[in-house]
Amino acid sequence: MTKWDQSSIITFTGGVVPLLEKFGSSLDTLAIQFVPHTSIPVIMELCPNLRHLDLYYRGDEPTPGRVWPRIESEPLSEPELKFEKLEELVLMVDNDFDAIPTGDLILLFSSSPALVDVDVDSCDNLTSSVLEKILKKNPLRNLKTLKLYDCPIKKKGIELLMRESNPLQSIRWLNYNYDIAEFCNMWNAAAQMRKWDFFIENYDCHNDSDSDSDEESDEEADVPN
Repeated sequence: MTKWDQSSIITFTGGVVPLLEKFGSSLDTLAIQFVPHTSIPVIMELCPNLRHLDLYYRGDEPTPGRVWPRIESEPLSEPELKFEKLEELVLMVDNDFDAIPTGDLILLFSSSPALVDVDVDSCDNLTSSVLEKILKKNPLRNLKTLKLYDCPIKKKGIELLMRESNPLQSIRWLNYNYDIAEFCNMWNAAAQMRKWDFFIENYDCHNDSDSDSDEESDEEADVPN
């Protein structure tokens, strides 16, 4: 068996940051995958003109010490860092390492007003309450497609996006914790009746309706008349 050589791993601090410091401001597309100690605020600072970000987030290993400061809670003031041009975001999280700090997550979404397409996979900190905080700072008025795979957002969170003035056209939503098929059918019927260009689907059938004890209760969805 070949022994894994830790010294061969490209680090965010020593490998990625020097490149971003030199070329980041000229980039409109960036993909970072499997790089330890990834810092979202640093990417935002060094690559302000991105239009597409594909990030497989791997935080710190579960050991003491931090390479970059992390925003652990909600930012108290208007963030100085902005992704004014960011239109497409693909975010996947390696949950074997530290999760994305909640504050970093809020910063990323609330500072990206131009987002059109969002795809989030396995982000444990993207809850309904976090989405509510994001939407208060950034209503995501340009968002057209949203994919949520195995994120703990519940019906309450999805309903925050259901506004008639919202350009949202499709949501693909997988939540293993409970059955959401009826919820999706109800909103699709409402959209058809109001002639919305919108569709929501649960794109996996492996749901466990017995696990309903998360941060919010699973009350029936409230569809406006």
